[in-house]
Amino acid sequence: MKRVLKTEEVDNFLRLIYSKAPINTYLKNVQKALDRYEEFEVLKAKLSHISSEQEAVMQYAFEFSKDLDHYLSILKLIPEFSILLEISEVEKENRGQLEKYKSFSLLKEEINSLMKEKQSLIPQLIINKWDNKLSKTLANNLVKEKELKRQANKKRQLWPLRKYLAEFRDILTDVFPCWLLSPETVSDIMPLEKGLFDLIIFDEASQMFVENAIPAIYRSNSIVVAGDDKQLKPTSMFMVRIQEEEEAEDIETAAALEEESLLDLAKVNYEYVHLNYHYRSKYDELINFSNYAFYNGRLEVSPNLIKSEVSMQKPIERILVKGTWLDRKNREEAEKVVELVADILKNRKENETLGIITFNINQKDLIDDMLEEKAAKDMEFRELYNMEISRVDGNEDVSLFVKNIENVQGDERDIIIFSTAYARNEKGKVSVNFGALSAEGGENRLNVAVSRARKKIYVITSIEPEDLEVEGVKNNGPKLLKKYLQYVRAVSEGNKKEAETLLFSLSNFTAPSENASENKGGLADHIYLKLKDLGYEVDREVGVSGYRLDIAIYDKNEGRYTLGIECDDSAFEESDKARERDIHRQRYLESRGWKVIRVWSRDWWSNWKGEIERIQESLK
Repeated sequence: MKRVLKTEEVDNFLRLIYSKAPINTYLKNVQKALDRYEEFEVLKAKLSHISSEQEAVMQYAFEFSKDLDHYLSILKLIPEFSILLEISEVEKENRGQLEKYKSFSLLKEEINSLMKEKQSLIPQLIINKWDNKLSKTLANNLVKEKELKRQANKKRQLWPLRKYLAEFRDILTDVFPCWLLSPETVSDIMPLEKGLFDLIIFDEASQMFVENAIPAIYRSNSIVVAGDDKQLKPTSMFMVRIQEEEEAEDIETAAALEEESLLDLAKVNYEYVHLNYHYRSKYDELINFSNYAFYNGRLEVSPNLIKSEVSMQKPIERILVKGTWLDRKNREEAEKVVELVADILKNRKENETLGIITFNINQKDLIDDMLEEKAAKDMEFRELYNMEISRVDGNEDVSLFVKNIENVQGDERDIIIFSTAYARNEKGKVSVNFGALSAEGGENRLNVAVSRARKKIYVITSIEPEDLEVEGVKNNGPKLLKKYLQYVRAVSEGNKKEAETLLFSLSNFTAPSENASENKGGLADHIYLKLKDLGYEVDREVGVSGYRLDIAIYDKNEGRYTLGIECDDSAFEESDKARERDIHRQRYLESRGWKVIRVWSRDWWSNWKGEIERIQESLK
C-alpha cells in the first residue's frame, strides 16, 4: 500500500482495519482514484504552467461557486467582465475621442443638414455672381449692347452666326455662361480664341475621336473628360481618317495618334476616378450582369427592397416563342413584341415609358412596320401608340423607341423589350452571324443595351442559350450574349443561386460560400440571432454587389424589407473614407427607399437590450 498511497492515506487505511470498520467503500474510492491517476497527472502538468493571474482567477471562481456548473459559468463570465473593465480603462484615457463617438449621430445629422443647405444656396449664389458680372459688363458696353440687340432683331443682311458671336463675345458669354454644343458646332460658330471658356466638359468621350476634340480643347483653360470605356467606341463609318505611316516623334504624340478615343487618351495622361454608385435601375437584377461582366463587380448597387424570388413582379422576364430566322428577321418575335407593347400601353399601372431594342436593323425595321400596321387596324391602340411615340416629359423626350443595339447609348426607359431574333432557320440551324456583336468591341454594345432599363426587362427569344454555338468565335460579344441569355433565364425562373453563380463567373469577384454569413461571426451574428429569437424574419448579407447590408428585416405584410442594419465593423471594412461611409452611402440607400441604422459594437456589448429596443423603435 505504501508504494501507491501517501503516508497519511496508509495510516487512515490501518486505522480502519484496527477499528474493524467496513473498508469496501474506502477500497472502491482508492480504485477510482487510481483509475483517474493518468488524467490527474495530465491536469497537474497543465496546472504547473498556468500563470499566477490565471490561478487567482480559478481560485476566485472556486471559492464563490456552488457546484461544477456554477463554477464553469463564472469562468465564462470573467473574460467578458475583464474585457469590459479593459474597455473602461481605455475610455478613461481617451475621453475626448469617446465624446465625439457619442455625438456621432448628431454630427451626421448636422453635416446632412449643412449639405442640403449648401445645395439650396449654391444656385442662388451662382445667379447672384453672374447677375453682378453681367451688370458690370453691360454698364461698360452700353453702345455694344444696343448693337447686339439691333443685329439680333434685323430681318435683312444678317451676319453669320460666327461673326455675331465673335463681335459680341464678352456680352454673350456673360449672358449665357453655360453653352451646350457638339465639338463640330464649337468649330463652326465659336471664335478660335485660346481660353474662350474657363472649362469645357466632354461627355460621352468614349465616342469621340481625339482630333474632333482638339479645336474645343484649344478654346478652353481646362477640361473634364467624362465617359465609359466599356460603352461604344467612336465610329468611322462615312468618315475618312488620315493614317500617318511615319512614327511619332515623341511619346505624347504617339499616344494621341494611336489611342482610339479622347477618353482613352485622357486615361493614359491623367489620373481618373470611377463613379461607382448606380442610380438608374430599381432592381439590382437589371444592372448586375453589366456590373460583373464589364465592371468586375465594383459598382455600388442598392439591394432590392423586395424579394424578387417571391414577388409576382419579376425584374427580368423571358418570353420564349417558336420563331424562325428568315432574311435576318424573326416575324414571330416581332408579333410578340407588338402584342406586348399593346398590353403594356393598355394595362400599365404607373405610366411607364417603353423602349424596344433589337440585335440587327432588319428586325428593328420589321417591328417598326408591324407597330404601324397594328395602329392602322386598331383604333384604341392607335390612340395610345400615337401618344406614346410623341411623349415628352418636361423638355425630355421619353417617347417609345425602336432601335438596334448600336443606337441606344444615352437612352433609358422604365421598360425595355429585347427581340433577339436569333432562331433556327428553315434548315433547322441557328445562325452564328451576330453582326455588330461579332466585331471587336462588340461586347460594349451589349453592355449599353442591357443597362437601359429602370424597372423591367422583357427578353423575347426563340432559342435556348445553349443553342448558340460561340466557342469558335474570336471576340467576346457573342460569348457574353450567350451568358446574358443564361442569366435572363435564371432570373426569370426565380433561380437566384444559378443567377449569382453565373454572375461571379464573369468577374474576378469572389463568390461568398453558402455559409458565409453564418461563418463570418462578429457583431452581426449576435444581432441576427437575437432578432430571430424575437420572431422577426431576418436575412443576412442582403444584396449582390460588393456592398451588402449586414442584416435586413423583412415584413411579409408589406412585402418588403422595412429596415436595414449596418454594423460598424463591416462599414469600416467597406470604406476607409468617413464621408462616403457615413454620409454618402446612407443618403444613397435612403434615396433608393431603404431605412438604415447602424449598430456600434460598444453600444451592443454594453447594453444589447437597449440596442434591440432602438431597432424595434426604428421599425415603427
